Amino acid sequence: MRVRALLQCLTILAVLPSAQGQSIPLDQAKTQAQQDLQGALQRLGAARNAIATEEPRLAADFHKIEAELREKRRLARLARTAVTDR
Repeated sequence: MRVRALLQCLTILAVLPSAQGQSIPLDQAKTQAQQDLQGALQRLGAARNAIATEEPRLAADFHKIEAELREKRRLARLARTAVTDR
């Protein structure tokens, strides 16, 4: 539904007269809008693939840092306990 609305908006914008007073034929505007849409969808797919390849590495890094933080908090808690026990 959004794709259709986007295509209609792009078609309308393409049909509007340009700064020189010329207008683009409707068929040409529709073709250009469809090409723009296909290009945008390809870029979106590439971005999604890039995210999908980086996500596992980032998750592993996050879990490693999370474990280090837990260990440092544990050691800090032990140090505080040792100081108060004296």
